[in-house]
Amino acid sequence: MFAALRARADGEVLRALAALTTPGLARRAGDLVRDHLAGHPEDAPHAAAFVDRRLEQGPAAGPVLRALVLDLLRTAPSAVRSELARVLAAPGGEPSRTLRGELADVLLREEADPSVLGAFLEALAAAAPVRPEERTRELLRRTGRRLLRAPGGPVVFEHRTVELARADPAFGALVARWLTDAEADAAALLGPGARRTVETLSRAAPDVT
Repeated sequence: MFAALRARADGEVLRALAALTTPGLARRAGDLVRDHLAGHPEDAPHAAAFVDRRLEQGPAAGPVLRALVLDLLRTAPSAVRSELARVLAAPGGEPSRTLRGELADVLLREEADPSVLGAFLEALAAAAPVRPEERTRELLRRTGRRLLRAPGGPVVFEHRTVELARADPAFGALVARWLTDAEADAAALLGPGARRTVETLSRAAPDVT
């Protein structure tokens, strides 16, 4: 069965593989995803969807899935890591929260590519309305600090934060509140121009609180 699947591991097959829960089969499914991505990194969105569905299967998926995602975060091309970053930045359902958060922590400790961290930031902003605000602030702060240490990262953080605040008034309002409530913390990550832009956007936006 796995030989046939290996030959045609497309999105439909990856969706089917995500349903495998028996440890031995789940491990082979993870190996298949890893091997497929090695030759077809353009299928990263399908693999990320596989990871997302497996995360929602809860703790039982943890041992196999943790090993797969950690390997991909550390060895896969940036396009693959970016798709995984979007999954890990999502709040997910209750069954996935612990492992999703653990893997996001790894990404925010180890990732150095601004494009991957930018993808995480984008997904973080999109999920802001459905995640507790303090948790979004924490992840935003950690993403900014990580980008400060990456070549070109500070510019990416400023530009993307402003763009996302402009595109999503709810996220813009959250960032504006962060600027007010934790001024020194925010000022270490966003320059004066970016802060003024966010504040102006927040004043001009309709009330989204």
